[in-house]
Amino acid sequence: MVTAFRKYNSVLYISFLLGVIVTCTPQKERSVPAVVRVGVLQHGSAIPVIFAQDSGYFAKRGVNVRLIPVTPDQQMPSLLRGDVDLISPSSFPVILSTFQQNPGKIQCFLVGGESKSGDTLYGIVVRPNSSYKTLADLVGKTIGSASKFTSVNLRNVLRFKFGDEAQATTVRELGDRALLVEGLQNGTLDAAVVDQPALSSKTIQSEFRVIERNFRAEYLFDPYWSGAGVANTDWVTANRKTYEEFLDAIDDSLKESATHPIAAKEAFIRHFGVKDVEATSIGLYVYPNARFVPPESFRRALIKMLADSKLLSAEFDDRELFYRR
Repeated sequence: MVTAFRKYNSVLYISFLLGVIVTCTPQKERSVPAVVRVGVLQHGSAIPVIFAQDSGYFAKRGVNVRLIPVTPDQQMPSLLRGDVDLISPSSFPVILSTFQQNPGKIQCFLVGGESKSGDTLYGIVVRPNSSYKTLADLVGKTIGSASKFTSVNLRNVLRFKFGDEAQATTVRELGDRALLVEGLQNGTLDAAVVDQPALSSKTIQSEFRVIERNFRAEYLFDPYWSGAGVANTDWVTANRKTYEEFLDAIDDSLKESATHPIAAKEAFIRHFGVKDVEATSIGLYVYPNARFVPPESFRRALIKMLADSKLLSAEFDDRELFYRR
């Protein structure tokens, strides 16, 4: 009886000690995912990224994203400096030039573009009482452009599709889109190339008329792949799992925006506090998926066009620029 009692006490004592050990052992804290810094440009191409954040798709995938506003001139420098880990879509001339100067430092994701049948992303805009109906009517006239690359595209279309070999058409580059509107209003421009989100502004919609929509897709390539999101390659290498989850969340966003486009556009308007734009007027870019790589034939033709136009120093192999596992 005494022996049984001692055994019982021993069991209780051991149980007590185990309880103390378990109670006193420090519990491992739940790790908080590192912040993924994404530089976003106030441009319609950023909608999938913004909508993924607004709808909670990044959080559902366990990715802790912080959206950081960047200007066009600081998009790529901020990525190369390491101020951000990824950026929302930039244009291919900028991406290709940066990659050529910094081989292996950047990698594309979320390639997007425009198509003949898709939403209006680029438009040739004229005054409402103008007699111009197509680009053919503008040969020999004055057209405003917001960037060098837009001018190059326009020149190629005018030359190869409308016979303007002598460059009789004046293409005037005005960096500020407000100057395009001013030029149309005062008559110093016969037409202007306007993109999103400026094309969706109430001023453009109410005071002017679009005569050519998505002219790059209409006359150059359809679809015309115009740009992509860009990631810092060192960051991708060090955070591969997080990167894949980030891309999966973007795909979630693309699927949702396909069925609820107005919700995606409204998220963009809220994020940037845009006042002069109607959600129904904003065009959505064509995005097959976050890992899509454009056909090699398109990439080769684009690089040749940019090299011929002196926007690239020479043609080069771009295969390392696009998504690979």
